[in-house]
Amino acid sequence: MSGKIFKITIIILICLLVAVVASIFTYGFIRGYSPKYIYKKLIPGSVEGVYKAVDIFDHDGYEGFTAASDGTYIYLLEGDDVAAYDSRNGNVSYISPDYTEPILTSRNNRVVLYDAATGVYTVLEDGDSAEGGNVGTSCLGSDILSEGSVGFSLPGGDGFRGSYVVFDNEFSKTAEYNYSDRYPVAGCSSPENSYVAIAGILENNAGKTGIDIYEKGGETPVGGKTLEYLAPVMLSFGKDAFALCGTESIDVYSFTDNNHTLIDSGELKNVYGTEKHLFAVSAGTGMDRLMRINENGSVSWENNVASGVKGMYASTDHVFCWTGTKAEVFDMDGSLLTIQGEPGAIKAVLGLGEYRIAVVTDSRVILYEFN
Repeated sequence: MSGKIFKITIIILICLLVAVVASIFTYGFIRGYSPKYIYKKLIPGSVEGVYKAVDIFDHDGYEGFTAASDGTYIYLLEGDDVAAYDSRNGNVSYISPDYTEPILTSRNNRVVLYDAATGVYTVLEDGDSAEGGNVGTSCLGSDILSEGSVGFSLPGGDGFRGSYVVFDNEFSKTAEYNYSDRYPVAGCSSPENSYVAIAGILENNAGKTGIDIYEKGGETPVGGKTLEYLAPVMLSFGKDAFALCGTESIDVYSFTDNNHTLIDSGELKNVYGTEKHLFAVSAGTGMDRLMRINENGSVSWENNVASGVKGMYASTDHVFCWTGTKAEVFDMDGSLLTIQGEPGAIKAVLGLGEYRIAVVTDSRVILYEFN
């Protein structure tokens, strides 16, 4: 009897093991990972620390395109049309909205296409356009505040210099902030979407920037500051921080306690915020400089990168900087990793889930996996 129970137990354990492995492979296939990559991830110590090219496909090569990704699909805005490439197989479909001045923007795998001339916008997902909304007027800019909200900077009217409006996932306006003394240019929100910060150029001094912090749904600022320089770039990072970026400095703020730290960055070229850190690239002598900045404004580490950095992208574990034809990859400790070859004239690096990226050149999309 005990032998029979033992055999049944062994069979159950084997079935459970097979089910777990099958689930892992199924999940990997859905996310677009190759069988080899999934296998290597199951074997401890098998990671080589190299980004290897696993697939290449051509795109239309439209001059001046912009690129974005929702984690699976790669979207290229080519004139008035959007080409959506499935990173799992290279299949392409086209989205042709009736927009006068289409602009593509993205953050954290959320992609929004909006018409700057009319204020009509839509969320792009799974290679298609989801139901969209309408701001109701022309837009000066847009920010993806969180997974559940999008913000728009609007021109003035009715005695206001400008406005900033927030829409939720149901495409309903949840907040509107009107300014008589400044021109709103950017916004960002805390990760839980409980606070929103808005930056605007002062009407009486275009060289200064005003900041207001609001609680979600609140009409009166709970914090704010006037910066003595122009800081048109704003982004959140970590659990409670956001940054205002000028040409040669970065101000790091807290949403909740109004503390801030000023970082003298030198000639600032690129910034990127993640769930944990802020990364910044500034010009140096002979080489550019990459910094990892913490929520309290301290600099964790600095590294030299190739001069002439044109763009930057950061995932949970890695940060990428690229020049014309070369990309450099660092881990979160600042150690240099390897990416195979020189892909060509790099236009963008996009995230495709954990340890996968797409390097978009002027004519190709090259998919890499971290091995």
